[in-house]
Order: sequence, then C-alpha cells, then structure tokens
Amino acid sequence: MADKERTSKRYLSEAEAAEILGVAERTLRDWRRKGRIDGKGTKPPRAYVRGRHIYYREDELVAWIREGATDVGGVSVRMRKKRGNR
Repeated sequence: MADKERTSKRYLSEAEAAEILGVAERTLRDWRRKGRIDGKGTKPPRAYVRGRHIYYREDELVAWIREGATDVGGVSVRMRKKRGNR
C-alpha cells in the first residue's frame, strides 16, 4: 500500500513524463497546448503548473496510458522503464 500512496502523490517533470511516454518533450508540450493528440480528440494527461514548470502526476499519467489514450498516429506508445530501475 505504501507503494501505491507514493506513486499517487509523485509528480513528474515534463522531461520525465515525456521519457515514460517515449516521446520528445516538445511533443508532450504540443499535446498540452493543443488540448488533443489525435483525430479522435483524445485529451492529453492533466498538467500542473508551478511557476514556469510543468508537472504531471504519475498516477494520472499511468491511468491515461492504461485507458489506451496513447494511440498517436496509429502507433501505440509503450510505457518505458526509467533508467536505474531495472
């Protein structure tokens, strides 16, 4: 249970979220600005702003991936493992 609580409260930087999704930071930024990522109008995961920094909650990002909302141009984005967590 402690793992679940830690995951739900963890915030990822834009760079970390992009790495997990396997896309460039610029792509993630474009998704956020446009408010959609494909022809179906799928919305990107919610972004949190603190000053000039953008963060994503890890649990929301994982839920977004599991919902299948990561189908970009017919290519399914797979969640990548972080380096050092092998």
